[in-house]
Amino acid sequence: MAENIIKANVSMGILNPLSSFCLNVAVLVILYLSALRMATGASAATGGDVLAMIQYVAYIMNSILSAAFAVVMVPHAAVACRRILQVLDLPDDERENGTNGTLHGNVTLEHVTFFLRRGSRACRSGCDHGDFCR
Repeated sequence: MAENIIKANVSMGILNPLSSFCLNVAVLVILYLSALRMATGASAATGGDVLAMIQYVAYIMNSILSAAFAVVMVPHAAVACRRILQVLDLPDDERENGTNGTLHGNVTLEHVTFFLRRGSRACRSGCDHGDFCR
């Protein structure tokens, strides 16, 4: 499984620059061909039409990149899901022994200051554990 994840990470690392390169090449081809057609009068397309076409190509390329990223993340999600299920399936030691765990101990608060809001003056300062409930 680790080999598959490493391969997926490497392919994702190659996919980002490759998709950027393809997008830039597509923009260059669109600009070049549309400039030729506009210069010769073979097309009634305007500059706005060309920019809209470039934007459509960018949307399509970004969607393809997002789909590829989602496919690459599937093995990561499967491994994470498997780990979560392993943790949830761990036996509870106290339940197996038939004893209920009881909590015991002391919590001591010394020199604690309580504020109602950030930046306001202290409503209670220098509290020790004996002063906590007063």
